[in-house]
Amino acid sequence: MDKIKAYADDNTQPEPSVQDYTDAGVTGVNDNNLDAVNVEVDATDNAGVDTVAKIQAIVAQVAAMVKRQIMDKIALYADDNTKPKPTVQDYLDAGITGVDATNLNVVNAKISVAGTAGVNTEAKIQALIDNDPLPAGMTIAKNEITAYILSMYDNTQDIQGEINTKGLIVKVPYSA
Repeated sequence: MDKIKAYADDNTQPEPSVQDYTDAGVTGVNDNNLDAVNVEVDATDNAGVDTVAKIQAIVAQVAAMVKRQIMDKIALYADDNTKPKPTVQDYLDAGITGVDATNLNVVNAKISVAGTAGVNTEAKIQALIDNDPLPAGMTIAKNEITAYILSMYDNTQDIQGEINTKGLIVKVPYSA
């Protein structure tokens, strides 16, 4: 804990590492949030990090901030699918389960079709992922079917390859 306290008092001291936090008994610090945790530690002083509970509170604050940023990223993508696509790590950091490299494009397609109101809570996003192919009541207008299918692939060459090697069968409910 001494290294963390020293850094809180003087940011010219070596930055604490993930291992330093682990050794101090602090959980939840990882390579993805280490820089943000250290920024918050630097913003306090020795007294702000003199117990594991105080450091743990900083980590929880950072986790909540990261989650809000990711939820905003998902909402932006739902509103405009030309924005950066959420990644597997984004979903994990937001507390969403069931997303991996094999279904990421389908999940992002569902997010895009759901719109901002359909992804404004963690529960709504989780429901999109848990329901296949689409949650009850969600429909896709005819003009969105192509976008939905295309969003499942990184490029049109992938689609052509899929058609040529396996055929493309798409079960998507839609409304006129």
